[in-house]
Amino acid sequence: GIEIQFFSGKGKDNQRGGNAKKELLEVIPKKAINILTGNPNSIVVVIPDLYPKNIGFPHTTYDELKAGIINQFEQELTKKGIEDHRLKQRFKVFCYKYDLEALVLASETQLKTRL
Repeated sequence: GIEIQFFSGKGKDNQRGGNAKKELLEVIPKKAINILTGNPNSIVVVIPDLYPKNIGFPHTTYDELKAGIINQFEQELTKKGIEDHRLKQRFKVFCYKYDLEALVLASETQLKTRL
């Protein structure tokens, strides 16, 4: 009874790959709010890569990346006039580690099938 969906950034010219990190960092907080307000049982997890650093906003560490994404999420909540702070508890930020990133990029179809 659990559904998992994957959303990837498209980058320039709506093509997968390339430098889609800036789009990911700008779009995911907005999309997360729509998902979280539309389904009270949902959890949104964003797992960007740390590299390249300083894309979208200044960050060189995971903690700075996480704080920046959460800050953008909170700004979007404010813009939409949403004061339900429980949404923040259902918005999770992690960072890709090299081994996991390699696995997902190399075996995306197999991973989706397994999940």
